[in-house]
Amino acid sequence: MNLFNITPAHIETFLLIFFRIAAVLFVSPIIGAKSVPSRTKIGLAILITFILMPVVNIPTLKTNVFALVVGLIGEVMIGALIGLTVQFVLAAVELAGQIMGFQMGLSIVSAFDPMTNAQSSVIGNFQNMIATLFFLCFNAHHVFLTGFAESFIMIPPLTVSLSGATSSVLMDLFTKMLILSIKFSAPVMAMNLFLNVVLGVLGRTAPQMNIFMLGLPIQIAGGLVAIALATPIFNYVLNNSMSELSGQIQTMLRSLR
Repeated sequence: MNLFNITPAHIETFLLIFFRIAAVLFVSPIIGAKSVPSRTKIGLAILITFILMPVVNIPTLKTNVFALVVGLIGEVMIGALIGLTVQFVLAAVELAGQIMGFQMGLSIVSAFDPMTNAQSSVIGNFQNMIATLFFLCFNAHHVFLTGFAESFIMIPPLTVSLSGATSSVLMDLFTKMLILSIKFSAPVMAMNLFLNVVLGVLGRTAPQMNIFMLGLPIQIAGGLVAIALATPIFNYVLNNSMSELSGQIQTMLRSLR
């Protein structure tokens, strides 16, 4: 594209690519966090758009503003769904942290989460930071970047089509998120069940002991021990989940064709 010979077709191509990329970046994990300035996301989206413009084919250019606006809405929808597909994994970790915090008696303790600019559970915040580090260590961001670049091959601009398959894929991803959260929080839940049984037996055998005063610190300590011992399992499950991201993104894109 010659910068000194810009045509309406060039502008339309730029907008169609830019809106999809911007939607992906604003919804995706890490770069889409509220702590990342919007200028950074927009600047990165513009850079990626200029890189992809020479290789993206627009099948049919729109000749009126209304049709172009509808096309841009479709591009935003595609980008948002790609970002949500990746976001579900880290959302499962966040939900697992909330469950573990509740099991450990830390549900009333909250801390500021720089990723969301909101208050969240201490354990959930910790688990989210660990998952973010694993996300980068496993090169899951490479899969993510490759996925939305390939989206222009699977679904060229202005060719999106909604169907019932899209809602089915979203429900499947939501179900997998709940299952993942249970897997991540299972060690703490098992430890909490064991400690409650022990404390119940102690309460019956030694009624003079103040079980309520002893229970909270024991549950917190037991939960921390369970988290430490289950780190290899957490690593294994998270690695398997992130290795499936590429297939999940392609499944989502196929449902939009």
